[in-house]
Amino acid sequence: MKIYNKKKFASGVFLLLLGFVRFTPLFAGREWDVKGVFWTAVALLLGVSELVHSLSCTLTKKDRLEELDERNRLVDWKAKSMTLKITQAIYLVLGWIFLIMGVVRQADIVMAVGLGLLFTFPIGMFTELFTSIYYESRN
Repeated sequence: MKIYNKKKFASGVFLLLLGFVRFTPLFAGREWDVKGVFWTAVALLLGVSELVHSLSCTLTKKDRLEELDERNRLVDWKAKSMTLKITQAIYLVLGWIFLIMGVVRQADIVMAVGLGLLFTFPIGMFTELFTSIYYESRN
C-alpha cells in the first residue's frame, strides 16, 4: 500500500484518532449525548474519507487537479481577501466599542481589550502592504 498524499494521510490518521478518543468515553460509563455522538461520527467519517483519498492514486490525482484549477484558486483567493476585509472591519468596530465602553465605565481592562483589537488593524494593513510589495517584486 502506497501513500500518495501525505498531508491527507496525516489528517486522516489524526481525525481517526480523534474520533476513537471521543468514542472510548462513551463506553466507559459516560452518558450518550447527541452532540458527542454526532461529532464522533463526523471525525471518524472524515478520517476514513481522508485515508481513502490519500491511498488512492486516481483520487489523489483528481484532488491535485482540482487544487491547480484556476477557477478554484480564484474563488479561494477572493474568499480569503473578503474574509480579511470583513475581519479587519469587525476588529476595528469592536475595538472602538470596547474603547468607548472602557472610557465611559472607567474600566482599564475593557480599554485594554479595545486597544488590543484596534492594534490588530494596523498589523493587518502592514501585512497586506508587505505581501503585495513582495508579490509585485516577484512578477
